[in-house]
Amino acid sequence: MDASQTAFADAEYDLVVSNAVFEHIRNVDEVLVEMKRIMKTGGIAYVAIHLFPSLSGGHNIIWSNPDTQEVITGVPPWDHLRKQQYPIDPGLNRWREEDYRKSFVKHFKILEWNTQYWEPDDYLTPEIILELKGYSREQLLKRAIIVVARKE
Repeated sequence: MDASQTAFADAEYDLVVSNAVFEHIRNVDEVLVEMKRIMKTGGIAYVAIHLFPSLSGGHNIIWSNPDTQEVITGVPPWDHLRKQQYPIDPGLNRWREEDYRKSFVKHFKILEWNTQYWEPDDYLTPEIILELKGYSREQLLKRAIIVVARKE
C-alpha cells in the first residue's frame, strides 16, 4: 500500500509504528498527513529513522553494522556522501535530521526526539571531516533517531 494514500479509515488507530522506513519515503510530508488522518486524536506515532548522513546511511551492506562486525575493505567510509564509487540507491531521500524535525513539527506534537544509535568514530579521519565540511561530526556519526509524536 502507498503510505501516502492508505485504505485505512479516518481516526482508526491509537498507535502507528514505523521502523527504518522514513528514509525511503520521497514524499515525507504527504505520509505524515496520511498518518495523522488515520490516527485518533491523542494517538501516538513511534518512528525510527536511519539517517542518510551517517556512516551506514547509504545502505551499503558493507557498512551496515560497522560497530558489531568486521568491515570488509573496498568501499570507502561515507562513500555515499563522497565519490559514490559504489552507489546503492534503495530509494533513499537523503534527508538530514533537521529536515525530518521540520516536517514532524508541522503535523504532530513531538513528545520525544532521541538518538537511537551512534556510529563508531574509528573511520572518521581528519581528511574525511575536511572533505565533508558541509556535515557536522554529529551528523556523520548519528545513525538513527526515534521520534515519538502525538496527534493533537
